[in-house]
Amino acid sequence: MGEEIIGKVTDYFAKIGVAGIQVTAGFLSVGDTIRIKGHTTDLTQAVDSLQVEHQNVQRADVGQTIGIRVKDRVRRGDSVLKVTPYAPSSCDFGLWNTQGVPDFGLKVPVPKFQKPPSAEWPVR
Repeated sequence: MGEEIIGKVTDYFAKIGVAGIQVTAGFLSVGDTIRIKGHTTDLTQAVDSLQVEHQNVQRADVGQTIGIRVKDRVRRGDSVLKVTPYAPSSCDFGLWNTQGVPDFGLKVPVPKFQKPPSAEWPVR
């Protein structure tokens, strides 16, 4: 999983559980997963709704201040990160197998651990 910083928390409204967030990089859409990280905050959740000037929107871009309902307290200055699943890029040249593990085409036998010939292990 990758994370990229997309903004900062500018306000938190405790009574209604909404965070004001300034988007400083990239964009944020409904359905994205975000992580809000700060000195005492570490919260990961999906974005259920976005509001700009009390109007529901599907996407927020750089420079916009948005409101997002959060499930726990956040603090002014906390970083907002967009969580993205890792997808191999074209620079990986197809060296990744379907499990996301490097596969360089090398078939090296992996030795298996075997018990020593005696039935009992040496006791120290």
